[in-house]
Amino acid sequence: MSASRKGLGGVIRSLAPDVANAARRFPLAVLLSASLTAFHMLDIGDVLDLSGDATLRITLGHVSAFFWALAIALRAEAVDWGATRRFGLALAGIGVIAALHAFPRTAGLQPSQLCAALAILPGLAPYLARRGGDVGPAFWQFNHQLWLGLALALVGGGLFAGGLSVIVVTLELLFGLDFGASVLADTWTVGLCLIAPINWLSLAASKFGEDAPVGVPTDFTTRAVDNIVKFILVPLLLVYTAILYAYAVKIAVDGVLPKGYLGSLILAYGGLGALTIFLAYPTRDGGGPLVTLFWRHWFWLTAVPVVLLFLAAFARIGQYGVTDERYLVVLAGIWLASLAVLFTVRRDDRDIRLLPLSLCLLLGLASVGPWGTAATSVRSQTAELAALLEKHGRLKGGRIAEVTFDDRLPASDAKRVNSIVAYLWRGNRLDAIAPWFSGRSDDPFAKDMAKPPRPKRIAELIGVRTAIRSSSRTGSVAYAPDQPAHLDVEGFTSFSGPYQFMLSQKRATREFTVEARPDRRIKLTVSRTAITLEDPASGASDRLPFRKLVETVQRPNGLGALADGAQATQPGRPPYLFVHKLGDMRIGLFFQHFTGNCDESGFRYLTGRVWVMLGAAP
Repeated sequence: MSASRKGLGGVIRSLAPDVANAARRFPLAVLLSASLTAFHMLDIGDVLDLSGDATLRITLGHVSAFFWALAIALRAEAVDWGATRRFGLALAGIGVIAALHAFPRTAGLQPSQLCAALAILPGLAPYLARRGGDVGPAFWQFNHQLWLGLALALVGGGLFAGGLSVIVVTLELLFGLDFGASVLADTWTVGLCLIAPINWLSLAASKFGEDAPVGVPTDFTTRAVDNIVKFILVPLLLVYTAILYAYAVKIAVDGVLPKGYLGSLILAYGGLGALTIFLAYPTRDGGGPLVTLFWRHWFWLTAVPVVLLFLAAFARIGQYGVTDERYLVVLAGIWLASLAVLFTVRRDDRDIRLLPLSLCLLLGLASVGPWGTAATSVRSQTAELAALLEKHGRLKGGRIAEVTFDDRLPASDAKRVNSIVAYLWRGNRLDAIAPWFSGRSDDPFAKDMAKPPRPKRIAELIGVRTAIRSSSRTGSVAYAPDQPAHLDVEGFTSFSGPYQFMLSQKRATREFTVEARPDRRIKLTVSRTAITLEDPASGASDRLPFRKLVETVQRPNGLGALADGAQATQPGRPPYLFVHKLGDMRIGLFFQHFTGNCDESGFRYLTGRVWVMLGAAP
């Protein structure tokens, strides 16, 4: 039928995804996709005033519910459920998901993990119960089509949004039109949250008994997967396995624990290896010797890497407690170890459904509850924080104690306290320590506070401060007087300067000559560690380390200058005069400003300006 006979409506329907088919098969999933699109468009238009955490939870809640609704619909088609059972289970699951995301703290929810677990379900749902015979080929073929369809749908949604964005920008440039700042964001929202999901749903297979071609692949996409497995994934993973075994021998000879980041490397290795096993299923016997070797022996070859993974993970947990990442690394180790035992025992009768099913169950169990990732990591980190604070008298009877600002924790403990507070803040879990501040007039978690507290404020209330010398990491230092002060300059007769210095790793020192008298010159040397004064006539010298200088000017209330310099007690950053005796001369150093980056060895970069005051020694 020609385009003229179909009419405009027919042309539009031929260009758009099969919305009617998708809506008929998956009505709840389509509604959730439309709801997510509307939510993001309202959020982009500033109609909703939500925090970033709330926006993320609502988004992940929609996506999780979408996968659940899709999985129930596919299961219903596979086993001929009635409408009542189908919609009842789907709506009940959506209600549970909504409740979990509405009260994440109470539920101990980790939204991203729950979303990942539910994302596995659509491929599993039609095949959860064995119907007799080997369902592996049909299971593989269905998932092959399902996830390839998702990839193509995302490409299509991206092309739609990208092409429409180009059109909008071109119209604005050529015709001076103004579509508004939110149009491009809305375009991408529609493309990725509505067009792509509906396109994917319209591509989902409706037949669940079609077997994958076992042996030599014939269709284009299966051949493409076979080539990726045979020539890329399997060789690389076997080489990586050899490297991990060599590293195991090395640490056994050296007698040291594996490095902490090894856990993440093995996590990626194990996940990619499991995916390769799944992809290699149709060609496991006809894909060549390397593929056959990999299929038969890879799981027991993971034994040593899994042991390394556990050693690395528990070494870090022993030092720094449980975090989300370390929890997942241990969980991945349990998953890989279980698969290795099961698939090694059942070498000739492997059910590949166990790969995604076991991962789905583990992620689902770990995503919620007191045993889950969020609750376990918060308990571990807050327990360590409480122990550190109690050791130094910062936490007494479950309440933060009043401390003087000058009290300092040892450098390592202060650094660890700050690290834990920052970790809780990044995960929006600072409310775990809210009871510690209850009843204080400066409670940062009080209901009338406009914004949630930041790590810096929590550290201030705890009284955690570290001197610059205690930091092994590069830090920034800046000083410029911003408060008035009265400085006693009695005994000085002249004022010389300014002497401006700019030091770096290439230029480590700067020397100046100060004319103290017509026949007297003082050598002023600025290095990345100190300012040195030398009198060639008398041979006298004095030195002001920058470390002490910075500690002085950063003290609250200006508590004392160095050497015999004047006292200053004004709040903020008052000016300081640092006085030195050099033979029969009295020399004062007045810093107009200085900034730099420093570590334990000194300043790496330093710039500033100093004035020199001269007089006779008393």
